[in-house]
Amino acid sequence: MEYDRNKLQQKFWVDRIDGRDMGGGDRVDSKYFVLDYVHDPYSAPALEAYAAACENDYPNLAAEIRTLVNGLKTE
Repeated sequence: MEYDRNKLQQKFWVDRIDGRDMGGGDRVDSKYFVLDYVHDPYSAPALEAYAAACENDYPNLAAEIRTLVNGLKTE
């Protein structure tokens, strides 16, 4: 049986360090999804899928994500 805490719910407060989510910024209404890629075994496949999805538009980001995931596999 799934615990109540294992539901999609707000668990974190996320602020952008560039301030774009503050009043007047272009990301003021943004919503974020947080992954714990150290402790969550489902995060690596999610990150791999994100890297594949953004690869054409953001190849450097995709490469960095893949490097991160490969590092997790060797730890």
